[in-house]
Amino acid sequence: MMRAPIVELNPPIGGRMASQAPPLLSVKTRPPWRSRGVILRPRLDGYLDVIRNRLLTTLIAPPGFGKTTLALSWVDALAGDGGRVAWLSLSPEDNELERFLNYLEAAVAPACGKPAMHGDARLPATFSVPLETRLGWLLEELGDVSGSVFLFLDDYHVVTHPQIGRALSFLLRHAPENLHLVILSRESLALNLDPLRARDGVFDIGASALLFDVGETELLLQKGEFISSVSDEAPALHTLTGGWIAALRAAVATLRSHGSPEQYLRRLPATLRPISTLFTDLLEGLPQDLVVFLERVCITGRQCAGLAEVLSGCANGQAMLEQLEHLRLFIDRQDDRGSWFVFHPLFREFLELRIRSRAGLDVRALHRSASRWFAAEALWSEAIHHALVAGDVDQALGWIEAHAMVLVGDGDILTLLSWERQLGANLVASPIRLRLAFSWALCLAMDSDRALALLGGVEAELETRSAPDRGMLQRESKALRAVLLSEKGDYEAASLLANQYLRDPVEQPWVPNAILNVIAGAHLHTGRWDQLYVLPPLPLEPNGPRLRDRTSMVYRLCILGLAEYRQGHLEEAVGYLEEGIALGASLGARGDVLKALPAPTLALVRYEQGRLPEAKRINAEHFEINRRVGPIDGLSGCYRIAARMARMQGQSVRARTLLDDAERIASARGWNRVTAAVCLEKIRYLLLDHRMAEADAHIERLDGLASAVEKSRLESADIRREAVLAKAWRNLVEGAGDRAASSLDALLDTAKVTGKLLDELSVGTSLALAWMQVGRDSDAMTLFLGLCRKAQAAGAVRSILDQTVATDDLVRSAIVQGAATGESAAVLAFMERLVAVAPDRPGSTGAGVVEAESLSPRETRILQLISQGLSNKEIARNLGVTAETVKSHLKKIYPKLGVQNRTQAAARQA
Repeated sequence: MMRAPIVELNPPIGGRMASQAPPLLSVKTRPPWRSRGVILRPRLDGYLDVIRNRLLTTLIAPPGFGKTTLALSWVDALAGDGGRVAWLSLSPEDNELERFLNYLEAAVAPACGKPAMHGDARLPATFSVPLETRLGWLLEELGDVSGSVFLFLDDYHVVTHPQIGRALSFLLRHAPENLHLVILSRESLALNLDPLRARDGVFDIGASALLFDVGETELLLQKGEFISSVSDEAPALHTLTGGWIAALRAAVATLRSHGSPEQYLRRLPATLRPISTLFTDLLEGLPQDLVVFLERVCITGRQCAGLAEVLSGCANGQAMLEQLEHLRLFIDRQDDRGSWFVFHPLFREFLELRIRSRAGLDVRALHRSASRWFAAEALWSEAIHHALVAGDVDQALGWIEAHAMVLVGDGDILTLLSWERQLGANLVASPIRLRLAFSWALCLAMDSDRALALLGGVEAELETRSAPDRGMLQRESKALRAVLLSEKGDYEAASLLANQYLRDPVEQPWVPNAILNVIAGAHLHTGRWDQLYVLPPLPLEPNGPRLRDRTSMVYRLCILGLAEYRQGHLEEAVGYLEEGIALGASLGARGDVLKALPAPTLALVRYEQGRLPEAKRINAEHFEINRRVGPIDGLSGCYRIAARMARMQGQSVRARTLLDDAERIASARGWNRVTAAVCLEKIRYLLLDHRMAEADAHIERLDGLASAVEKSRLESADIRREAVLAKAWRNLVEGAGDRAASSLDALLDTAKVTGKLLDELSVGTSLALAWMQVGRDSDAMTLFLGLCRKAQAAGAVRSILDQTVATDDLVRSAIVQGAATGESAAVLAFMERLVAVAPDRPGSTGAGVVEAESLSPRETRILQLISQGLSNKEIARNLGVTAETVKSHLKKIYPKLGVQNRTQAAARQA
């Protein structure tokens, strides 16, 4: 067969980007830079023994009490003792569930044995995965870690979203025994911790415990190089400040800036003045150029050389920032290279308050300069923030309108969420463009229902809008609706809108490729193979394919590979799918999602060919990404392979758990076809186990699902087919071949007409089994021998074997009949192979599904128990060993299987 063309390197049109989140800041997921001159506090390090034995430690105090500094000393001590430490510094923009979870997963990745996140790393956006499901994956990975994991959440008070609180409560409620959380906050946690406190699971450290004592105050003065002159004043200074660390630091910095520190100390009152007064005294002792510099650069949350030069007008911003650091003026490096610096929150708040009352200083102008500098660096979130503070709403909206769809094209979903939050009431100034972009973002995150609801409002408003761009926006809305309907599985309606759009497209750099793939998907799912192969190739930008172009190419390769698979052209399918994986792999880490997308179908091909170890390996390598962000067929395929192989290893509980997981995700995304496919798979397993009452309940549920979907939709026909097949299987198991045969005959005709060979092999074998039950042996043999000829030519095995009743008698009878009638040697050998290959039912050997020869008997047993969903404690009780012994075995099992955690090991076993 001639392969369909994929791309055409001519027109300047791009393609749809895979669902990915924006780059994550690696500086947030590692402990901050340690400040110079930190005072050792052994009495607080004594808390470590308690922290090691509590699930939750809270460190709650106002700003300036040294929470982060103390936590960093604990981090060093815990890591030095072999503990695995995860750190997350939270900021206001993390007050969104998706961003919070993305950063949380990035923070714990190194502790779970995964590669540390690089500065340009991206995590797949998983908006539509249920919260509990996603957190369950995270807890499973943490529970696999050998040894304790200490997760630090700094500045937790900045995240107030109820869903984030719900997520943290879930983590605490289901945390594995090796997890310990340390939460740093200015405010008490809005969580119900009473049940955990009753189990002695919480250790609270308050502000009073953090205050410096007299000895620590004396050490601070010595660090300030006042050993000979003022260190004797430590008791007085301690009394003055009450041991408040921020006030002590301000006093020491002020002493350093004055020529006569002793005289300054004598002028201090007997009780603490407001810290702002200490900061004022501090500035009075500094050179004027340094004060002016501080006042101008304090308006931004972080500072670097170029930004500082623009704001202050100085010639060498890096030297000025390093001078502030040398003087220990409440500034710290934010990264290892010293490119970015941050002020202590209290000092920055003081400086901002000071400049608001300064006559002659145009603070808005400073924010305007900052916004333009950030815009020039393409740091759009900060640029928009400062533009809004400067009152430049039109400028902010202009930047959003100019770049929103570019970010959508790059899959930068969370940045759009951040912009929406920053705009607030200003959103009404230009709602349609932003709402349309936000709809695209939700579409890429596979949150189709929310996207359709938002798009509906846009379309309704466009009906009454007379603006010049109305027509363009309506056409773009039509394109988006086509993509969303395709994502939901309504391929016919999607294809109709897509073809309407192509007759009058908009000049959007990647939408046309998305539309072409919508049409390709519709041809795939309706079996219009000829029309699929004559679709025009994807147009790419003239300077070479960009990431979004490669994404469109991979999607098209996935569609073509799936089309070949369904027609039984298995090696042709392999060609397309391996090309897609290679294209994703060529992008390095940026292509992780892309190279995962073709994997489920490639695994299905290898499974169909009976190459089970290879199918298992391919699926396990890419299972994690596909269950998070895989498209509708990817999600269905990866779970189907994992569950079927679990069954072949006798792990019925594991198979059911996998299917339940798939169903939760499919339901959250509104994917009725996947829900129906999962239900059918459950019915097959129940019938194999002769659990007839449960099977009947699921058949009734499948009927209900078929009735609930509009009959005009293509997916309705697919779901009705699943319901008919389920009842036919039920009749076969009951021995009612006559009732099964009538419905199977119709399904077989449909499979032949649509050219879906694998359906023809599966349904035809069921029909042959039904005819055998009613004594139509001759008809059964004629049908089955014809199927075996087609299957042998295609190299297909599993579609024949994976039935609800045994095929052994049918195959052996066909071998005898074939030998008597002069069947070809190739077909006879193929049928002999069918007898030898393990069926898909409990207790079978799996025909090499697990390379168990490299595992000891104990390791093999542990792997089996993991695949059944048992925790380390449960495995330990089952085997009569300790949980630590189980962890020790796991450390040996993972390298042997070439995996990194429990989830991957279970998938390999499955």
